[in-house]
Amino acid sequence: MRRTATLLTFLAAAAPAAAHHTGTPPIVRLTLSGDTTLPRAPAFGDTLAFAPDSGPNIYSLHLFSRPTILMLVSAGGNSANPSAAIARSVAFDSDGNPLGSNDPGRQIFVRDGGLLEQLTHDPSGTSANPAVNLRGNRVGFESAGNLAGQNGSGALQVYFQNGDGSVVQLSRGQGTSRNVSLSRSGGTIAFESTSDPVTGLDTGVSQIWLSTMDPTTSHPITAGCGPSRNPSVSDEGRFVVFESDADLAMGGADTGVPQVFAYDTRTGDYAQVTQEPDGCTAPMSRRHGGDFRVVFTCGSEGVRQGFYHYLRADRRYRLPISEGDTNRAVTGMGYYFVAVSTTADLIAGTGTTSGHQLYMLNLYKRPAQLVSGNAIWFPERGLRPLH
Repeated sequence: MRRTATLLTFLAAAAPAAAHHTGTPPIVRLTLSGDTTLPRAPAFGDTLAFAPDSGPNIYSLHLFSRPTILMLVSAGGNSANPSAAIARSVAFDSDGNPLGSNDPGRQIFVRDGGLLEQLTHDPSGTSANPAVNLRGNRVGFESAGNLAGQNGSGALQVYFQNGDGSVVQLSRGQGTSRNVSLSRSGGTIAFESTSDPVTGLDTGVSQIWLSTMDPTTSHPITAGCGPSRNPSVSDEGRFVVFESDADLAMGGADTGVPQVFAYDTRTGDYAQVTQEPDGCTAPMSRRHGGDFRVVFTCGSEGVRQGFYHYLRADRRYRLPISEGDTNRAVTGMGYYFVAVSTTADLIAGTGTTSGHQLYMLNLYKRPAQLVSGNAIWFPERGLRPLH
């Protein structure tokens, strides 16, 4: 039988709301066994959802209120792609038919507290990969179905469902559109698409698109020869961070190596955050006081390291993990906290584990290390520097 991850009880007594950083240990290990990675997550909230040892069950964990309790979100079938918000709402996709609707294939579900709701009734059975806003009442997802009467091609499109149940198709064309991300309000939406914005034809090269809840506002913000992918909207929507193989600052040539970029939705300026030979991926961004923190991982598979970069201060830090492979970091759970998926044995302080385990790092008690690295802005600097 596959072993599933279990929760350690390091936080038996939750700290007061105003003192999480002083009452929480430097490292909190969230899983013990298997190989568990962090899903794409919103850049806000203090609820973490994940599938221990890659499923099939999904659990959620409220990090600062009864943090020793894992709540079962979904069981049965093949559930995947959980996205959690601070209101303890968790959106996910599943082919398990938990409410007996007998809809085919994969559908989108939302669990809000003890209430489970099926959000889609997609005849194509291809609704998947949801993203949720802070309140959990706005959900973006992808589907090859014709859910709003505008997808006759059967291409994978990005849809948005509002709290009133209305569904709109945000993407267009014959290309593949996927990996939607929402701001905390749900009003700023990013996704990737291979559709040509003029002809609608599939270009085969994914670009990052930006939209509001009005689909007529959807437009690409990249146009490189190499693919741009995995967008993530900062908590309040100021920045969209993403990875791209394109040299966006110098004509858009395909470099074949992913780097992390940030797009300022207010000014229209870009920052190339990384310039690493082995590439950097999986960025997330969160407002951090008067600055914006971008977290990401760099390096080749098996030896990746976690970093964060302050855009305004233009300073880079390496997460306090010296060994193993850190394949994802999530920065949306508070001022001092980052969750990571790593094979480094952070409890022992040395060595590695057989699979990736989840930890929460308290950077107040275990600070990150300042390292070299500067962002390159173009066409202008979107944020005024601190000095």
